[in-house]
Amino acid sequence: MNLVFGLAAYNEESSIDPLFTRLLHLEKTVESLVVVVYNDGSLDNTGGKIHSWQGRLNIHDLAGDVNKGLAFGVAALVEYFVANFNDGDYLVLMDCDNTHDPAQVPEMLDKTDANTVVIASRYQPGSSIHGLSRFRRLASRVFSTMAQGYFHLPSVRDYTSGFRLYPYPVLARVVQHGLWPTTREFGFAVTPELLIRCGATNADFAEIPMNLGYDRKSSASNMRVAHNAVNLLKLLPAWRGMLRTRT
Repeated sequence: MNLVFGLAAYNEESSIDPLFTRLLHLEKTVESLVVVVYNDGSLDNTGGKIHSWQGRLNIHDLAGDVNKGLAFGVAALVEYFVANFNDGDYLVLMDCDNTHDPAQVPEMLDKTDANTVVIASRYQPGSSIHGLSRFRRLASRVFSTMAQGYFHLPSVRDYTSGFRLYPYPVLARVVQHGLWPTTREFGFAVTPELLIRCGATNADFAEIPMNLGYDRKSSASNMRVAHNAVNLLKLLPAWRGMLRTRT
């Protein structure tokens, strides 16, 4: 089994060392850990920091020439994973800013199987959230509540968490059925979109409580919260159409 960490990075020079140190610690406890980084045209020394870890971690570096946004990065990571790995492997998508805790991944593995996407959820009992603004919390809560009413994906409470574990067969179906992607221009909308596209291929879902440490974030935020919230709400009806034709 390969445990593949997919990281979309933009100007994360200051986050690479602490995050990769945590991944190195986790590597001692898992069978095979691979790090795939999509460097989305960073203007700082993100690329140099990634290169400095070659030899300590098994790193696949996907370098983008210009910044295209999170949706392009996630699409590149998913497509690379499906093209280069196999059944029995798992892709962990998480933020590259050191706010997510890789030590939670073994708990995620305990709850998965070949068809179950596992979400680190802010809305499960026992979750721990530090350093996130009240507005960010409210915007995520409102959208997730609305998404629950629209989509009814079983066991899903957090639709906007960017920290998830995906089994290979689920993502392979998403790519092979042509369901991915159609809305790359909407940036952060890719996070709920990918979850819904997994649901359209009859994936199962589970959640664990998230340990979110936004107080560990040393890089500037790339998220325009209000702009993204409006875009997400506009996309809800289109996404609901995906689930009417579940394969």
